[in-house]
Amino acid sequence: MRFKDLEMSQLKVDLENEYRTKFEDWKESYEAVYSEKLTKLRQREENILSKLKDRERLVEQAAYEHRQQVLKDIEMIKSKEREVERIKQSETEKIRQELQKVQHQEKELAKRNSDLDQKEKEQELFINKEIQQ
Repeated sequence: MRFKDLEMSQLKVDLENEYRTKFEDWKESYEAVYSEKLTKLRQREENILSKLKDRERLVEQAAYEHRQQVLKDIEMIKSKEREVERIKQSETEKIRQELQKVQHQEKELAKRNSDLDQKEKEQELFINKEIQQ
């Protein structure tokens, strides 16, 4: 019986070693597949992140260019507004000067008319005086 127990023990140890070897082989195989899949997933993740960063850069560049164009347009509008205001003030000043000139001429004409009327009256008086003498 001892021999049989020894054989059974040996057989049990052999079977354990065989299953352990198979398990280790299966484990190594599984780990290799897992490692390969993990590597591929990490590469895919890096590619996706790289593409995302490229897209973000493009969006940021487009947004920057748009902001710059808007600022340029705003500055151009402000410049045109200043130019229009300058022209308006210049025209207003010209009109004011012309109005003053016209008012001055009207006063001069009124004074001349008054002077002429006065001279006319004086001449009439002079003529009437001459006639009466």
